[in-house]
Amino acid sequence: PLRASTMQGERITLATSETLPSGCELYFTIVVLEDSLLKHVKAWLDYGKYNGLGQWRNASYGRFTWKEVK
Repeated sequence: PLRASTMQGERITLATSETLPSGCELYFTIVVLEDSLLKHVKAWLDYGKYNGLGQWRNASYGRFTWKEVK
């Protein structure tokens, strides 16, 4: 459980964390509706090698590389 004191009083929540073994692969499709945004989407995906996906991304877990498949 996670506990915090806030202006509205004590808060308690339950947290779970999932991890996958190194080397897992994920396949998905990204649909970009505006061609002008494609360069930004690619830049965000490139950033995944520094700061990954998921709850533990700031601890360097979930980092990834990507490739475009046409």
